Parts: sequence; C-alpha cells; structure tokens
Amino acid sequence: RRLTTLDRSRCAHLGPSDLAVSPSEEDAVLTVFREFEMHSLSREFSSMMRIKRGAAAIQPARRGSLWDTGNGFDADQAAPKAVTVQIPGDLPDPSGHAVACVYSGQTMHIAVGPAAVETEAFFKAAGKTERSLPLPGTGETASAAAKPTYPQTGPDAGTAAGSPQGSGAANKKTSRPSLFEALSSPMAADQGHAPAPESPAPETASKDASGTGREGGSPAGSGEYIYSGSLAWLVPYLQKAGIVIVCGHKELVRSCPAFGSLQNCMDLGIAAWLLAPEDRDYGWPKLLAKHCAEYGLPANAPAEAALSMHRHFSAQMAGRGLLPVLFNIEMPLSSVLAGMEQNGIAIDLSRLKAFLGEVSEELKALTRSIYEAAGGPFNIRSAQQIGELLFKKLGLRSSGETRGGQAKTSADVLDRLAGDHPVVRDLLEYRKLEKIRSTYLEPLPQSAGPDGRVHTTFNITATATGRLSSSNPNLQNIPVRGDMGRRMRSCFTAAPGHKLISADYSQIELRVLAHCSGDEKLKTSFLNGEDIHARTAAELFGLPMDAVSPDLRRKAKTINFGLIYGMGARKLAQDLSIPQSEAKRFMEEYFKKFSDIKAFFDSVENYAREHACVVTLAGRQRPLPDIRSQSGQARALAERQAVNTLIQGTAADIIKIAMLAAAQDGTLRDLGAKLLLQIHDELVAEVPEQHAETAAKRLAELMQDASPDGKPLSVPLIVEYGIGQNWGEAH
Repeated sequence: RRLTTLDRSRCAHLGPSDLAVSPSEEDAVLTVFREFEMHSLSREFSSMMRIKRGAAAIQPARRGSLWDTGNGFDADQAAPKAVTVQIPGDLPDPSGHAVACVYSGQTMHIAVGPAAVETEAFFKAAGKTERSLPLPGTGETASAAAKPTYPQTGPDAGTAAGSPQGSGAANKKTSRPSLFEALSSPMAADQGHAPAPESPAPETASKDASGTGREGGSPAGSGEYIYSGSLAWLVPYLQKAGIVIVCGHKELVRSCPAFGSLQNCMDLGIAAWLLAPEDRDYGWPKLLAKHCAEYGLPANAPAEAALSMHRHFSAQMAGRGLLPVLFNIEMPLSSVLAGMEQNGIAIDLSRLKAFLGEVSEELKALTRSIYEAAGGPFNIRSAQQIGELLFKKLGLRSSGETRGGQAKTSADVLDRLAGDHPVVRDLLEYRKLEKIRSTYLEPLPQSAGPDGRVHTTFNITATATGRLSSSNPNLQNIPVRGDMGRRMRSCFTAAPGHKLISADYSQIELRVLAHCSGDEKLKTSFLNGEDIHARTAAELFGLPMDAVSPDLRRKAKTINFGLIYGMGARKLAQDLSIPQSEAKRFMEEYFKKFSDIKAFFDSVENYAREHACVVTLAGRQRPLPDIRSQSGQARALAERQAVNTLIQGTAADIIKIAMLAAAQDGTLRDLGAKLLLQIHDELVAEVPEQHAETAAKRLAELMQDASPDGKPLSVPLIVEYGIGQNWGEAH
C-alpha cells in the first residue's frame, strides 16, 4: 500500500543490484502477500506451489527455495506414524513451547514445537511470564498495527476514540487490566470450571515430575502423538506450555471443564475468523484441508498442521494488531460462554403449552379468514400462491419480482399493502404467529434437557461485526416488543429460590456514535440524560422538546437507528410511509443539524477506502475489499458496512468486555450469580432470591464501566435492569 505514495526522490541512489530478486522462503512470501491482502497473488502462488512441490523431492538443491514445501519431506508422502500414549508423562516436555491439541472426541492428537515469536512477544509485553498460574494482567498491550484514525470534528477532537495512534502504541498502558487471565471465580466454578487436578496422571507415569518425557524434553522433531488418556490429566501438562493451540476451545471446555482454567490457549477457528470474518466455515476440517493444500502438509498429521497454522496465523495477527482482541477478549470469553451453555435457562412447560394452544386457535381463525378472502383453500405458506392471490386475483399493486420470476411477498412488501385490503393484515399476523409457533412454542419443550433447562449454543464466529449469535435454539430472535414478546419471554423462568436479572444497555450504538463522532449536540443530549429521539425530533422539526408528538419521536427514532445501519432515502420512505422526496429531505436536514456525524461517516468511509478495512475501538477488523469495487452497488454496500461495523462492532466489543468483567467479579461470585444468556445488548443472570437486588446493581455497574479501549466513553453508558421470577417480568 505504501508504494502508491512512495517518495521516489529518496530512492534515486538505488541501483540494479539493490533491486535484485533473491530466493525467498515460501512462508515469508506468503506472509507478505497475506499481510498486504494481495489475495490474487496469494492464491496464484499457493497454486503454483502445489504444482511445483514435487520438484523439491527430485532436485534437492531446491530445498529451502520457493519450490520447497518447507517441511523436510515430500508433501505427497504420508506423515511419520504417530505414537500412541495414555499418560502425559510419555509426551515431550512442553515448557515454554507451543503444544497443538486436536481433539477427535475420544483421542487427542498432540504435537510440540516452537511457539511463534509473535505470540511470545505479546505474552511478554502483557506480563504473562508465568502462564501456568492465574496471574492478573498488567494492563500492557502489544498492538503492532495502529487503530484507525477517524478524525473527530467536535470540541474533543483528537483526544478520544478518534485520536491518532502513534508509534508508541505498541506498549501503551491502559486503565483497564488485561482480561487474558484464568476464569477462576466461583461464577466460573459454578459453571463447571473445576480446578485442574494436582497430579497429571496416575503414579504409573513413566517419567518423573520434571516433564522430560520419552523424547528427553526436546520438542524438535518430536512428531505426532495420539493421546488416549483423561483430558483432565492433560491440563497440568498444558499449563507448562508457552501456548496451547486448539480448534473448538468452547466445545473442549464443555467436554472437560478443567480446560477453562488454561489461560494460554489459542483457538485456530477464532483466529481464522478474526483474520477473515466474512468467511462462513471456521471448522477444523475446513481449516485443515485449506492449510494442508496451501502449504503441502499431510492431512493425516493434524497436530503438526495445527502448529504450522499457529505460526502463520500469529504472524498475520501480529501484523494487523489482532492479538489483543484474540487473547484479551475472545479466548477468555470462550470459557465464559461454555459455562453459560452449561448453565442453560429453565422453561415453564405448562405456560408454553397454554400459550401454544392460544396461538394455534388464533392461527385457525386467521386461516378461515384468509381462505374466505381467497375464495377457497390454498397453501398460505407458499409465496407463489400468496402472490397469485394478492396481485392477480385481488389486483393489488405489485412491487416487482424475485430473481426466480415470482412476485415479491416479503414482509416489507406486505407492510406497504396493509391498508389496501384486510387480507394483507391477516397474512402478516399469520406469519408472525406461525413463526412463534414453529420456531419456539413447539420445539422448545423438545430442546430442554433432563434438567428442564434449555441449553442454547452461542456462536462466536457467526457474524462479521463480532456480535454473538445463538442456535439450537436461536434465542436471539425471540420477539421483544408487544404482548407476544412479553408472553414468550415469560416462559423462561428462574430456578426455585432464585430470580432472573435482565440488564440491558440503553441505546448503546447511538452512544458509541456520539463518542466516535464527537458531535456536540448528540453528546450534550446524552450527558444531560435527555430523550435522544425527542431531542432529534426537536432539532429536525424546529420544535421545543415538550412539543414533540409521539409520531414525530417515532420518525426521529427510525432515522437515528436507520442511519447507523446505512438506511437510504428509499428504505426510510418505506419505513415511515412517506414519499421518497420527503425522506430525502429528512436525511439532509438531519446531517445539517448533526454535521459532525456526517463528517464522521465520511472519515470512516475514507479510511476504509485507503486501508480496505474498518477497525472497531477495541481493534477488531473487517476487511472491505468491495469499497474499491468498480460496481457502484458493491461499493455502496461496503460503505454502509464500514460505518455499521465500526458502531455495531464496538458495541459488541463492549458487551463482551462486560461479560468478562461479570464472570471475574468477586462480588457477583459471592452472591451466587450465574450468567445465563446474552441477547444483543442484554445480559440475563440467575441469582438467589435474597441477593437479587444487590446482584442486579452490581451487574449494571460492571456493564456501565466496560470500555473497548481501556478508556471510558465520552458519554455515559446507561444500563437498565429488572428483576423477576421469569424473563418477561425482569425484562
């Protein structure tokens, strides 16, 4: 990237000999290609390597050159046979080294090798020299890549989130301690994080306590091992390692809670996601196949491949400043989420059954009404048949066709037609009730475990912005507003003698926007505790705040949140049911009144165009190559994603940091509080009834004190909490 702005006058003294190309190691070449996001060159070079790799075996002189696979053996040959062991005493000494552990469900493939210099440097800078003990962090960070310089335009410009990051940022002290530490609090213990056993194996271990092992303590060339002993025995062995490489850390902690006490883990799937958050599959089979194909490694030596992956990923993450995000946020959070999944949340089966009965009766009544309007029965779930009913039989105006040639019948289309015929409102209500019935009311009782609790799965790598999602069941999409949302949440209950706490950030994304943009009006409104939507309406329509009607406030709210998500005039017009020209005028007036926000949006887009990525305040990155696309549509989407990722991604980082603070908090531990759910900007915890109020206040305090970059935001974070016997009462 720097070549595009190179000062050529300073290179005049260079001669041809200075520019001569020398043979390079393939790893070094690929690292450069990937660091500078030269995706095409990286793919072509990897393909060339696969074609030429056989030449290394034929011509030994090429060893170490571009055509060498770099592994000391022909990539097409099988790896040396793995050694099977049952006790950690038969494994090489891990002290200070990298230990790769690939778990297959019954056995563990293990390989020991040198730790990547980048991770060692990070641990050293963070004060993690004794990683076998749960020592607190020192607050040091080691971010090699500067965070984005999004210019602020308000009076605090250059002093907060948008301040330039100098070259000394690599060792900058922050006010928040590093979160890369063992989750040894009773909150974690209650979630099944049992302490590691003192002895790694039975007394029949074939080595002494020094950990020299069958290879005499030398990890070099130790090869691949297949460990079939207890996972709990393995934990003290791994505590001696410089770093433990795994894939599927959360699942491993679920299988063996003692793994949650390891503070020196690197999950390759999470690392791959941080490097390329737009990919969809970060599972071990995909990572293994891709890495082995690129670097000519045998797939039947998965632990050796994991070590190689660790070295490549560490170099890339260090170059892009992502190691703090991995080790200070995502890895500790993985253990917290494992405990939350183990905890689950109780459901009231009788209430679910009664609710299902009511919804089923309403669906039957709606079905009869829709059939009557259609003149006979048809498949209400068929978009094609609904299109024929609305646009051919009833003659309503169509909003175009899908790529398959069918008339569009999405929720947005039906919303615009709701006033044209009563059957449209019936169809919308039918879809809403059918979704609740099929997604929650019927499946939830079957998804409950023997303990009567639902154990959802939290997905760390499912979104490009860093937000968590959940599945099996998906609790993120439970309705929030209205009677249906309240009743649905009321089916989730606290255990006997306990209460549920719901703590929810208030308008966190708008607060992040106010902090990042430095807009004086937005900041002042939050600092004064005003209703931000009423203030926006007052600015837009030139009214005093006490004269703002509910309808004007609703319009302002739509604009406030819509602009964060890249809403254009057309979508705003649809949502507000106004002409597109009026929606465009609203947007122009908004940016005129809040001019610093417009300047901030422009600065984020300019940064993204220059660097082909966007970075949150915590250092999370999202590559945006399409922002330089020749396609106007692709470029516009990338521009919207740039702003959305910075705001939404920073908000996601804040709530993750709050979850870590709650999991490590001694007060919540002493009160017996357990985190159960994370739903968007909300945390749900369970606590003994007599401590509910104290725990709720403490949880709210921790959430309000969370900060993405070690410094408080320039506007306060407000957390609203509630307490109840069920989620509906608490929310």
